[in-house]
Amino acid sequence: MGSGTGEHAMAIISINHIVDVNHLVEDAGLPYKVHLSDACGRQSCWVEELAAPASDDEKAASLTRLHDLLSGYFRPRRITLEFAEDGMRFWA
Repeated sequence: MGSGTGEHAMAIISINHIVDVNHLVEDAGLPYKVHLSDACGRQSCWVEELAAPASDDEKAASLTRLHDLLSGYFRPRRITLEFAEDGMRFWA
């Protein structure tokens, strides 16, 4: 909730969100686990790769699926994600 001056409430990613997301990631057969960290002024998450991809193309495809899954989960919760260039970190 903003104060009417253009401020917005900080998006909060809870540990429950991370638990839910990791179940969805596992159910989707993606070889990743998402971890929550705290950063100055905003939350950050990092992605653990549980199995090495067979190729760079396979990794790119699975990261795209992961990003779509994460964005789809958080969008209805009014949390917008920003992904790092390497695709293995993101912020809210």
